[in-house]
Amino acid sequence: MLPLHSIPTEIIRKGFLPYRGFLTKIPFDLPPEEEPLRSLIGERDLLTGAKDADLALSATPIYQVFADLFGYDPALLQAGNGDCGVAGHDWNLYGRKDRVPLVIRWRGFDGGEALLCLGPTCRNHLVMVAGLANESMAPKLAQAFAAFGEPRVKAKEETHDQPTGDLLQQVIAESGTIYRDLTAGYWCATHQGEADEQQKAELQKLRFSCCFYEDFRGGMQKYRVRRHRLLEMKEQQQPGQRIVIPQGESRVPLLFKHDEPIPEAIVKQIYANSVEDVERAMQTLMAPAFESKDERIQEYLHQEGLAITTGNETENERAYALAFYLQMAERGLLQRYHSAINQTSFSLEFSSTPPKSLVGTQPGLRLSGGQVTSSRDLVLEVITSTIDHADNKIANTADEFKLSGRVIMGDDLAQRQDQNPMLVKPMLLEKPYTALYRGLPVRVTECMQVHRTEDTEGLCADFFVDFQNQALHFVSLYRVPLTRRT
Repeated sequence: MLPLHSIPTEIIRKGFLPYRGFLTKIPFDLPPEEEPLRSLIGERDLLTGAKDADLALSATPIYQVFADLFGYDPALLQAGNGDCGVAGHDWNLYGRKDRVPLVIRWRGFDGGEALLCLGPTCRNHLVMVAGLANESMAPKLAQAFAAFGEPRVKAKEETHDQPTGDLLQQVIAESGTIYRDLTAGYWCATHQGEADEQQKAELQKLRFSCCFYEDFRGGMQKYRVRRHRLLEMKEQQQPGQRIVIPQGESRVPLLFKHDEPIPEAIVKQIYANSVEDVERAMQTLMAPAFESKDERIQEYLHQEGLAITTGNETENERAYALAFYLQMAERGLLQRYHSAINQTSFSLEFSSTPPKSLVGTQPGLRLSGGQVTSSRDLVLEVITSTIDHADNKIANTADEFKLSGRVIMGDDLAQRQDQNPMLVKPMLLEKPYTALYRGLPVRVTECMQVHRTEDTEGLCADFFVDFQNQALHFVSLYRVPLTRRT
């Protein structure tokens, strides 16, 4: 077993293409004398990061599931050093012995690859198991999750234990408390009859990757479907018909007739959405292990109401400006000349930067072209400059054949030039560090610094370029003192 920071994210991302995500939760028991401490699991001091209590978890039953299904050696799975007892298959563990979060990298079956992450939930009586698999490994991981099952709802345990019971009702009873974080939704009207073979097969296809609901009206509230549409569907739906919402942003549910199969394209779309859901779950499970001191301090300031002073116009303006520019960047509205970057994202630490630290980054006055005009916002400049820089790196324009040149200004132009120009400089960090991105650790090694010539402080943004997915992730935003040459 290796530590979490040793996960080879760069290697994984190059060859691993997630096809389907899986989510479930497994209950865990504590010794009677430790039961009163259950609510303290994961609690920590915001400033120091010290934990009140940590969860020591034995994952032996999970290893046994894989051993029973695929003929592995449980002892080798517990060691997690690559060997699993079957030639051509690899099994690696990352984390701390008997602690969570725990990450498993599993490879085998002619190019199959999967990632599993275990960690406690906010309720502290269930352990979440999140899994990602490529297309060839997805059926194998589905077998494992079927063996894990879902937490039983006490009111419906008897129905679940009946071997001749309604399979659909069993799935609904098991999934009632665990799938609220999944994007896609699936409803099946069988209140006047038992699920047929086609519906049972659909349930098995979507199990652990899609929400199942017994009352579609209550479940649809999560997706903000308009009332008139709900009334229409309630009137139209007949026993045996199914309702599918393939993604959370959809406002128009799909209604399928009793004998009309759900198209495979819809199933694959739900799989793709489940990958994003699982990556978010892994991000949440592993976030405490990668939380920086600055991130803890910022969270503390926000919780204590110290991040922004009510009534301070400058700080309020900076808070609004930061939120506005982040929204524009995530929507792709700040990509001026770019075609290589498909997605721009920001860490919680970046988006919650205290406005107090951004005072002085607002636009100032400058002399340009012989006239006094407003200069660019430093926050906007550092974001757009980083996007430019990352786009050039992804597109490999830095490797193009180029010549060096200079501009020699005439006396008249020199008098009319900007007297307080913006300086932009990409740099390597003196002390690189590890951050979490899409549920896996990445090494942050670069930053972008911007400042005006008369400034005493510059603005820096640490970032990570995801070449495989053509994406840019902003990690941290902070001020740095500028050293002046004498």
